[in-house]
Amino acid sequence: MYHVRMSMTATWTGSAIRAALADTGVSQKALSDTTGIPYPTLRRKLGGHKGFTLAELLVIAEAMHVHPSVLVPPQFKTSTEASRDLSGVA
Repeated sequence: MYHVRMSMTATWTGSAIRAALADTGVSQKALSDTTGIPYPTLRRKLGGHKGFTLAELLVIAEAMHVHPSVLVPPQFKTSTEASRDLSGVA
């Protein structure tokens, strides 16, 4: 059960980061350079093959100038954050 949940979380987080990259115009290579996450590692994690650490999510959010909650799956947010995400308000 834990492995399946982690895989779903890793996939969701990778998708959220890819969407934030597209929204901000930051390339994967630039994100790798800015965060210090090796490019091959970043690509694996963006593909959902491995999860991001909290420290990585924070540095990624900072590098892209987005709130960290943008990168967190709904089940890990407060009800207020989840409602805000659903309404499209940042």
